[in-house]
Amino acid sequence: PAIGVAELMRVLSDENGMAWDAAWDICTRTFSYTNHTLMPEALETWSVALMQHVLPRHLEIIFHINKDFLEEAARHRPGDDG
Repeated sequence: PAIGVAELMRVLSDENGMAWDAAWDICTRTFSYTNHTLMPEALETWSVALMQHVLPRHLEIIFHINKDFLEEAARHRPGDDG
C-alpha cells in the first residue's frame, strides 16, 4: 500500500499533466495509512538500488516527497538538524 502514494502522484503529474502541488493535495486527501505492527518480518523493505532498477520514477517521486517534508520540518524547527 505504501507505494500507492508515489503511483498516484505519477499518474496525476506524469500522465495527466497536473501540477505537483495540486497532485499532492489530492494524495493527502486520498491516502491514510497506519501500520499496526512493528514486527520486522511483517515490514517489507526494498533497497534504493532495487527501487532504482524496478521503479525509477516512483523513487524520484519518493525523493521529492522526502525533500518537501524535510523542508517543511526545517521551517517548523529552524536549526534543528536532528
